[in-house]
Amino acid sequence: MLLSPGNICVGTDPGAGVVVTPETGLQPRHFTIDTAAIVARLQVFEGCKAWLNGQPVRAAELRDGDLIAAGALELRFVDDESPKEEAGGALPAPPPVSKPATRLADARDGILLMLGALVLIGMAIWMGYIGFIAPVPHLEPTDVVTREARLLSIQPHRGWLEVHLDMPYGKRPVELPKRLFGSLFHVSWPCREELCGKNGWASVLGFERSVLNGPASDLAGQPMRLQIVTLEVNGVVHGDLSQHNASMRNAASAARLTVLPLIMLAGLIATMGHGKWRTARSSLHYAASGA
Repeated sequence: MLLSPGNICVGTDPGAGVVVTPETGLQPRHFTIDTAAIVARLQVFEGCKAWLNGQPVRAAELRDGDLIAAGALELRFVDDESPKEEAGGALPAPPPVSKPATRLADARDGILLMLGALVLIGMAIWMGYIGFIAPVPHLEPTDVVTREARLLSIQPHRGWLEVHLDMPYGKRPVELPKRLFGSLFHVSWPCREELCGKNGWASVLGFERSVLNGPASDLAGQPMRLQIVTLEVNGVVHGDLSQHNASMRNAASAARLTVLPLIMLAGLIATMGHGKWRTARSSLHYAASGA
């Protein structure tokens, strides 16, 4: 189309100089082309995006053959008064123009954001189940089997402790979570003879009955993977039943408090992802239709 001299606005606003459809993804007032001066200029409004010959711009001079792209709209600027040839031969052709790669990138980013939101929603559902639906695993004294033992040595591993015990039914290693052994581990590690005595610590350990009587107890020579709910070493209590139950209640409370922030974050990320994906999809569809 022929542009009259002046500052011409391009956008979806009915009052713009060049009106485009909303499917292009442009703002009501997206950019202007000023042809009043000797050299035409492109000016992009704040908050809008446009590319000149494949490069993002805010303001730039226009030359004959320049390609302006914004959303799904592509315009070729032609200056009829520009000389086509010089004495030395033809003017060099404008640099090859690539379509903005941000369309596919925005579509990919939008899909990834929406997938991330689905993961967060799944986490929120799981946290809600733990905090509101699943019963809090509260143990009673009758659920615990108490054993007297000599605590012979401790061998640390990543996230757990291998504890060697001398129990009434024989010596064997027991695998315990490190968090339940924290104070004992920091105060008395390593279990040297001068700390725990020649025959080890005198200890009272309470195991959950269902775990103690499970199949793991039949694995001879292998560490029994148990959850300790009471631990008393040389008369000092490092973990007891009430602490265990309080820990379970606190875990359920933490799960309840996590649900709402996860849902809000998932909603925000899903909105951002859907916006990116929808804009990129509209732009690609409009470009493919030959607009």
